[in-house]
Amino acid sequence: MTNTIKKVIAGISALAIIAGAAVGGWAVSKYVAKDSDFTIETPVTDNGGIVVGESKGAISLMSSVATVTTAAGETRVAGQTVTVQNPEDAVTYTWSLSMSGGSASDYVTLSATTGTSVTVTPKAAFGTPITLTCTATFDGETLSTATVKLDYKKRISGISLNGVTVQNGGSYELDEFYSGSKSFVDIMKTDGFIFDYDPVMGVGTVSPDSSGYLPMLEVTASGSNIDGKTFQHAGDVDFNEVYFGSVGGGDTYKEQFANGTIDPFIGAFIASEAKNVTWTVKLGVSFSRDGSEFTENVTFTLKLPTDWSVLNYDVSLDKTGIVF
Repeated sequence: MTNTIKKVIAGISALAIIAGAAVGGWAVSKYVAKDSDFTIETPVTDNGGIVVGESKGAISLMSSVATVTTAAGETRVAGQTVTVQNPEDAVTYTWSLSMSGGSASDYVTLSATTGTSVTVTPKAAFGTPITLTCTATFDGETLSTATVKLDYKKRISGISLNGVTVQNGGSYELDEFYSGSKSFVDIMKTDGFIFDYDPVMGVGTVSPDSSGYLPMLEVTASGSNIDGKTFQHAGDVDFNEVYFGSVGGGDTYKEQFANGTIDPFIGAFIASEAKNVTWTVKLGVSFSRDGSEFTENVTFTLKLPTDWSVLNYDVSLDKTGIVF
């Protein structure tokens, strides 16, 4: 290689590296000079899908993003184009993919293997980062390389109720989510049965910011003497609130259940009615992404098991024994 060409290549390595120019909502990333090496610090987006981040090498690269809109109105990354900045006509640029413990081509595709730019498109979610490598060669000799880390943003794949992932359209009994005393009176006490529900995240290498998630619960009751009242709540909630919010009843009984002072037979009567109730439960997670609000939810039915005790009642006698 001539000294002139070597000087040209060295000049290329001194260029500022820019990634994520303001396309599709991406902000211009900062660049950091590190000896003769450069690192692209690309902000992680909330778009979901493929994410270009942390690129290293002597070749100056620029990335742009293409997006698609889902049926729910959510914008997600469809593919990204990575381009060599100020390429040299005499230099050949080749592109390749690699990942640890798998075949990168199973998860992403490249629009080309040679050229000054390539579009990277996700085929499937991946849980191990993928490396995109650009190699510059001249007259069969490798001059330099640059690597780009590809990540996949996890998405909501379901919603869990007390650690159990519930399926849309499923039917469940309450004891599938509850491990305490199988008594209606006990679960109606304060903190007797808490509905704890959270999003279940799918495959990916980058987790979205969970601080923006707001769980939501909507319960509609139907059954004996029930007129289809609906209880709505944001955040975790006691079964006591769900019952009286969807079925109805006096605040006095609600308080007596909550503090454990309910008359056993009043509690038994209410419990008997509850066994005839089918709750249609809608679990949702509301979250903000790119300034827009989205909701993921599942709907299923929930019943009180018929073999649960309806009351806590101990028979008490005035004598322990009789002697004749």
